[in-house]
Amino acid sequence: MYFKSNRTYSGEFESFGGDARQTAISGGPGTVFLYHLKHKHRSLLISNAGRSPLPANQQVVNDFTDPSLIPGRAWLLPSVGNHSLGGKQNYSFEEVQIYGGAHLMVLTTPQNSSASIFFQNMIGDRSGTIHVANNQTMDLLRKDIDLPFNVKVYRGGHLGLAPVTTIHGVSIQVEGVISHIRNLTLHHGGLLVLTENSRTGNEQNENDFKFDFINVQHQGELRMRSSPATSQGMNLTVKVLHIEGGGRVDASDLKVKATNVSINAGGNFTFNGNGFSSELAINKIHGGSINHGLGLGSSGGASGGGHGGTGGRGETSSLVGQPYGNMYEPIEFGSSGDGPVSKAGDQSFFFIFVYLIHT
Repeated sequence: MYFKSNRTYSGEFESFGGDARQTAISGGPGTVFLYHLKHKHRSLLISNAGRSPLPANQQVVNDFTDPSLIPGRAWLLPSVGNHSLGGKQNYSFEEVQIYGGAHLMVLTTPQNSSASIFFQNMIGDRSGTIHVANNQTMDLLRKDIDLPFNVKVYRGGHLGLAPVTTIHGVSIQVEGVISHIRNLTLHHGGLLVLTENSRTGNEQNENDFKFDFINVQHQGELRMRSSPATSQGMNLTVKVLHIEGGGRVDASDLKVKATNVSINAGGNFTFNGNGFSSELAINKIHGGSINHGLGLGSSGGASGGGHGGTGGRGETSSLVGQPYGNMYEPIEFGSSGDGPVSKAGDQSFFFIFVYLIHT
């Protein structure tokens, strides 16, 4: 819709897909583009009107080669990028509004060619999601920011936020690079997931992250997990890490270098359940076997995993999880029991380097 003035219309703009029933998946939202010819103001409105949300196994896209196999999303297509207002795949809007569980993605031709998206003003109900794919950038640098939508940054993607960033009621999942954040606050359902091989923009190496202040408040969560089979661990450098009551930091193999770390009553810094799982029993790392203490199972029962001691023996199972490592100073991952519902073993590889600065 291109217009010079709007003095009378006070209705709604709607463009959304069909609703799904039971295990079906709803159609993707359409796009409403408004362009004020006088003020050169570009607004993009995306809403799926609260249609049934995408199932968990459809939240992340693993293959971008065929968009027809990726349901339930709105797309900025290559033909749009060639428009005079599209900026040759560098999309810029004065305002973006995302509601009703809508998902927005950018498709490029050829696949994995570069694209960027930027908007000055953001409105949303915290249910929508923007996907930043490989070789794509969404750099929203400003003084401070509180995103009203979720973001998924794929490997090779770049998300730029603000020196003062608040994550509240949304999740940000980063497989690529996240930049500009110095003071980070998570609260009331805010979730930041820093995955294996991601990094912050001020660090050159993958799995390295640097902030000034991190404050994890009530119902906020920082998650930094990596696989014990493939990762050398993560490194977090921060001046102050503060976990308030109800806040949570969940990690697996993490080294923290900090000036001050404080955990209030009710705060949680956990490494539980992120060790070797039964699926990793036959994998190899550094030329040797992993999951040394796997508890073997049988049709009648499964034995528990060993670590500092042997695991419990399951019914009709002849072998138990064997002890390994240093009983007094364990630095290896814990192992799991066997069986269809076995969980990853507890993990015990955690270092905090605290540098006290005297003033």
